[in-house]
Order: sequence, then C-alpha cells, then structure tokens
Amino acid sequence: METFQRVIQEIARERDRQDEKWGDSHDSEHGLPEWVDIMHAELFEVLSAIGTQYTITNEARIELVHVAAVAVAALQHYGVPHA
Repeated sequence: METFQRVIQEIARERDRQDEKWGDSHDSEHGLPEWVDIMHAELFEVLSAIGTQYTITNEARIELVHVAAVAVAALQHYGVPHA
C-alpha cells in the first residue's frame, strides 16, 4: 500500500502543478473530446519516451503521471456520480 500512496501523492502533486500552470477554471473549458485529445497527446509522449527495449525510462514514468493527472482532472470536471 505504501507504493500506491506514493503514486497517488505524485499524481496529486502533478494536478496541483497543472492547476498552477493553467488555473482552476481552465478545466471547465474542456468537453469530453478535448479531455480525450489531451490524454492522447500525453500517451504519445509516453510512447516517445519508452526506451528502445520497451523499458520504462524516467521520462516515460513522468509522462505516465501526466496521463493519470489529466484523467483525474477530467473526472474532477465531471464530478462524482450520485450512488
């Protein structure tokens, strides 16, 4: 569980960085297609950073955190469904 918590904290730090860079209200400007486009661009950056032997490089890992943080941003934008 310790690794899970560290990963979640890393994603949370990236979300904070994104909010600092783009502002809190920026997320509301995106519809679902734009969120998918942003995630697609981040995934492409992961693919570009993968080593020649399909190894995880530090850069690829950072980009994976970006993908996760963008997914979290989209989920935050659309809210939590009522159970």
